[in-house]
Amino acid sequence: MPKERLVPQATEAEQSVLGAILMDPEAKIAISDLAPAMFFREQHRMIFEAIQAVDVPDVITVSAELKRRGTLQDAGGMSYLTLLLNNVPTSIHAKHYAQIVQRTYILRQFVELPAQIMGLIYSEAADVDHVWCKIKQAVDAVQPRIQDDAVLEWEESLSCYLDIQVERQAETERRAAGEVMEIDFPWRALSQAGRIKRLRPGVLAVISAHTGAGKTAFAECCTEHWARRGLKSLFFHFELSHEVMLDRRAARHTDLSMDDLDNGVHIGRLGAFSDHLAKWAGNITYIHCPGWTASRLAAFAEKRAARTKVDVIVIDYFQKIAYDHSNRFSLNSAQARGQMVEQCKNLAEVLGVPILLLSQLNRDGRIRDTGELEEKANLVIEIDRARDAETGEYAKVAKFTAMKNTLGRTFVAQMGFKGQRYQWADLL
Repeated sequence: MPKERLVPQATEAEQSVLGAILMDPEAKIAISDLAPAMFFREQHRMIFEAIQAVDVPDVITVSAELKRRGTLQDAGGMSYLTLLLNNVPTSIHAKHYAQIVQRTYILRQFVELPAQIMGLIYSEAADVDHVWCKIKQAVDAVQPRIQDDAVLEWEESLSCYLDIQVERQAETERRAAGEVMEIDFPWRALSQAGRIKRLRPGVLAVISAHTGAGKTAFAECCTEHWARRGLKSLFFHFELSHEVMLDRRAARHTDLSMDDLDNGVHIGRLGAFSDHLAKWAGNITYIHCPGWTASRLAAFAEKRAARTKVDVIVIDYFQKIAYDHSNRFSLNSAQARGQMVEQCKNLAEVLGVPILLLSQLNRDGRIRDTGELEEKANLVIEIDRARDAETGEYAKVAKFTAMKNTLGRTFVAQMGFKGQRYQWADLL
């Protein structure tokens, strides 16, 4: 197998960074951390050395320097320099290309590191301390420079924002072609113009209601809507078991009641239902997690996202998240809940997905153990469903109030609830 296939390389990035400098000599300032040895291809190293040797590195001065060194033809000649220049649309991404070249160089150093260590072990095995010092020096020599992702320098912010806009344009085109599915609500009452167009990455959306008012059904309808459209959800449910969740799902998508499903005599009819759900482009992963802390939930979600795509997370519900007793600090209830909110918000931002967080209301109509929930949330929707004082039954129509909405405007809407089907629907 050729050597080039055995080691990490970034030929296109090398070409792009050289082309960016030839296009705009000022771009040389942005790549001060780059060195000739970091280039994989010998001809690129030659060109970069020539760039470093001249004050104004353009095609003319660099070609002249290469000719003076007698390496112009080895570097590809004037035609290759022109190709590099024409290969990049703008020089503003020079630093980004340089970082790719640098990272790939470090990875190649990692590939060679085991052989260096083995050589040290077998050549100087008599002095363990000396061998350890040499090994540590070898490791430190290839240690990558730690980037502080929290810092965005002024110059970098310019290219960063252009990257964001380019990605948005590409996403808009993919959306128009039906290649990208929006994470929106499935009801016109909530998604009509000026209300909630979509749930953006990193958004924390809170759905609050009294016990039994339909919070879980709201989240179930949302995730199933998303699954049909090709999105993948993690549904953390602290209270209802897997069996109950699947019963409710079957009741929503068949004409069978919970009593029908409970006696287990409709397996034949459920086969068609299963075939229907199997055709959905996306899916839902149900995680029954009673007693889990926010830390454990976040760790599971991050591990899952590392293995497969995760588009949205649902947590049902906030007050059921267990306190983390391993915390060495003594926190009161409000502080502990505030810490949980922060962990949920951080999870949304780290994974770049929206989180739908369900929450209970107390008798006064406020979110229980609110902590920082309302403050940190981007969207807070309260479900107000009247309950008959004598029968205890909830009304079939509920009021939805967007108490907070950083995604649009606040509003009040109405939707109907089909209790036997655990399903919310727009009013006709």
